Amino acid sequence: MSNERLTITSQGDISVVTFLGTTVLDLSTSEDVRKNLLKLANSPPPPKIIVDFTAVRFLASRMLGVLVELSRRAETGKGKVVITGLHGDVSKVFQITKLSRLLHCAASLDEATGLLGKVGS
Repeated sequence: MSNERLTITSQGDISVVTFLGTTVLDLSTSEDVRKNLLKLANSPPPPKIIVDFTAVRFLASRMLGVLVELSRRAETGKGKVVITGLHGDVSKVFQITKLSRLLHCAASLDEATGLLGKVGS
């Protein structure tokens, strides 16, 4: 699945969400992105989701709440969400808000895939 803001691809039983732009979630697109992400979290079997922020340089505050909601919904279904590709100002936002402690973060896509490989095993 793809739109102008993100692509969602599959690697086996793992869904990989990749943001295409350097800015994520202005007010006009936030609900569409939220719906796409939560649809993944509500899908059986237990969802395994990687959210890749490699291209992102700015993250609107609305996205932080969406990520927490995504993670909670996935975990309710015995799944897991792993965030990767954090750098620069986006990484600082995760550290300042303590989201790096609340959400599962990985340094690379390979590390994220490894963390998700343990889910449901």
